[in-house]
Amino acid sequence: LDVRNPRSGVADYRIECASPGEIAALASALRAAQPSWAAAGFAHRAQVLLRFADALQERREALIAALTIDTGRAAISVGEVDSAIRNIRRWAAQAESMVVESEFPSKLLPTVTIRDQFVPYPLVGCISPWNFPVTLSFIDAVPALMAGCACIVKPSEVTPRFVAPVREALD
Repeated sequence: LDVRNPRSGVADYRIECASPGEIAALASALRAAQPSWAAAGFAHRAQVLLRFADALQERREALIAALTIDTGRAAISVGEVDSAIRNIRRWAAQAESMVVESEFPSKLLPTVTIRDQFVPYPLVGCISPWNFPVTLSFIDAVPALMAGCACIVKPSEVTPRFVAPVREALD
């Protein structure tokens, strides 16, 4: 799929789209791996996400450059990348304290006890629009990962250049 540069109007980037079979295989592999990710616990998941934030920080300039080309917005791209890295670190620090299970009697039916349970979904799909590609790719994926879910993120085909530095960070 050809991607057009918004400043020049020229299609100067190309992405290979995954086939339905490739997506199905990825989803199956992620669902199979999710129970061990969830069982690893909050501390381990936070440690992994903090390493991811550090790896993104190392690739900050490449991320900003990719976003700037795709969106044509240099200053907003800086803020978007910096904010995404901060938010990953915030979720890593705060997620465990947000998941507090409780048990209490129903106010309407006193013989019924209500118990909160937090069970991660095996797989969360996040579809990111073009307008804030990094922010909107991570805004749902990061808390889902901290909760113990596996995630697939589908970035916009209009603004895909940031994917390469993110993949490098993930590797």
